Amino acid sequence: MTRHTRRAFLKGAGALAASAALTGCSTDPPDEPGKITLTFLNYATPEFLTLYKNLISSFEAEHPKIRIRQITSLGDAGYDTKLLTMIAGGIPPDLFHITQSNFALYATKDVCLPIHDFVRGDGGAFLNELYAPVLNGMRFKGQLLGLPSDLSPIVMLYNQDRFDEYKIP
Repeated sequence: MTRHTRRAFLKGAGALAASAALTGCSTDPPDEPGKITLTFLNYATPEFLTLYKNLISSFEAEHPKIRIRQITSLGDAGYDTKLLTMIAGGIPPDLFHITQSNFALYATKDVCLPIHDFVRGDGGAFLNELYAPVLNGMRFKGQLLGLPSDLSPIVMLYNQDRFDEYKIP
């Protein structure tokens, strides 16, 4: 007769959890020989997800030996916690998207690879097409650690008719 005890249950559950951890839970296909997979962690709106999907498909078509595995967090709630946990756990993504206001946090953690050699290897001319103040914000201790993916200027708009109505110059 088998005794169903709490201890037996926990022992079995622990064995099952260990087995799952060893076999992995990913539904991604295994890497093909000679092909590398880069993980890309980002937060995005559905519109940006479509953009990323198209960019990744184009990149993979031009670089058939590289596969990009996108890990997405909709919106930015909890994103930094997830990224910092991945870094602390020793499984940081190969590529990640951050806001410029958080750039210094990641730069000082020494988790960003200087990309100068990659940029130079690509000719580097495209850097002239980027908005210099934003690009320079991706530098830390003289090293270029990232490239801007987008720019969100903060502006204030006003309704001139309302100001005129209340005689405010």
